[in-house]
Amino acid sequence: MSAVHIVALGDGELIQIANTSMEIIEDGSRTGHRLGVARSTLPAKTGGPAQHRHREHDEGFFVTRGTLVFTVGSS
Repeated sequence: MSAVHIVALGDGELIQIANTSMEIIEDGSRTGHRLGVARSTLPAKTGGPAQHRHREHDEGFFVTRGTLVFTVGSS
């Protein structure tokens, strides 16, 4: 594995999923896909993605504005 390589905001791959926009600023290709970094923007009162899990990596969040609500198990 190599060092983490984070690109400048605006230089990452842009992905639009429904009403959520994501910019991939570290795609994981240099970290054996153990670490990837994305900047996501969700409109207020957005339901977000369906419950899911990742088999090969963990997922973490750093919320800079607003509040996110997560469901684990039965909703």
